[in-house]
Formats: sequence, structure tokens, C-alpha cells
Amino acid sequence: MVAVNLTEILFTLITANHILDYNKVVDGLGHISVRNPNNNATFFMTGNPPPALVSIVHSHDLEVIPFGISDVPFKLTYHIAGFVGEEVPVFDIADYYLPNDTQNMLVSNTRFGDALADLFSTPTNNNTKNNIEPDYTLVL
Repeated sequence: MVAVNLTEILFTLITANHILDYNKVVDGLGHISVRNPNNNATFFMTGNPPPALVSIVHSHDLEVIPFGISDVPFKLTYHIAGFVGEEVPVFDIADYYLPNDTQNMLVSNTRFGDALADLFSTPTNNNTKNNIEPDYTLVL
């Protein structure tokens, strides 16, 4: 593996956060994170996404939230959004709470993080663990 300049990666990450904030893509609780290219086990500002995942944007976008809390599917309406694909899974943390869990909607442990990460792939690929690329590029 070729070593990458972490200063440049972190500078880009900080710039990305500024751009997302300036354009009101994320609020004070949102962020973008990036995998450390020098150490695949390190992911700056997030948990344990699938190995093929390079970055995550966490957002509370008012235009997107309704698709996460209703039965209306998220559909692409913009020509350059084709990378999203035809299906967008929805992560509902309530489905993963155990009786004694604190229910605060935060992905705050490995069980919740694994459940969220699993939604980036189909159940078949999650069961075989043969996927090196996520099946979905977006999860609400």
C-alpha cells in the first residue's frame, strides 16, 4: 500500500465540512467522514462502515427526512444523481433497539453501527460477506 499524505486528506475533509455547512447541506449534528487511506481500520469521524465505503455524509436535511419516516420511496429527479441507483434503503434504528436500550436515535454502539452498515448491501451479500462494493450508495 502506498502511504498518502494525511495532512492533505484532513485538509480536504475540513474543507468538505465547510462546504457542506456553507451550502446548508448539514446542520450542527451532521458531518462528512473519510476512511484513512493509510490504515483501512481507521475512519475519521464515524464508526465502522463497509470496507469499500470511502466516505459518509450525515445530514438532517429537511427535504430528505420525510422519505425516512414515511412509506414514500426516495426517487431520483435530477440527471446527475444516477449514482444513487434505483433503490434507497431506509435505516430505522427503532427496529434494532433491545428492551433495555436507551432510545435516543444515536448510532452509539457496534450493534447499531453494524445494522446501519449492513443496509448498504443486499441481505444476500451481507449473508455471504462476498461483496467488496456496497450495493447501495445511499441509505436514509
